[in-house]
Amino acid sequence: MGKEMAERIKKLKEIKGAAMMGGGREKIEKIHQRGKLSARERIDHLLDPGSFVEWNLLAGCDKGTPGDAVVAGYGTVGGRVVCIYSQDPTVLGGSIGPLHGYKMYRTIERALEM
Repeated sequence: MGKEMAERIKKLKEIKGAAMMGGGREKIEKIHQRGKLSARERIDHLLDPGSFVEWNLLAGCDKGTPGDAVVAGYGTVGGRVVCIYSQDPTVLGGSIGPLHGYKMYRTIERALEM
């Protein structure tokens, strides 16, 4: 692998890592202090371990809104495939914008197709 490709892969991993943190550690700590779970933690508690596959992780990253305040994808509950989304209050207070709404809509649409 060339140096340029290695640098691009490294940058992509950094962007994905930041997107996985939503609004960042400080905001996640604030919701923990209120006794609440993050969007990803709620999904992890509901789904079978290791079954979650996320859609559109990088949506909104170019605008500084990782995932556009919603985590969406599919996984299994008791072995049954389910589609799921969880609104992320650490990004834009969890408010719904056009991309956020589209991700929720597509999750429901995909659930009907499965």
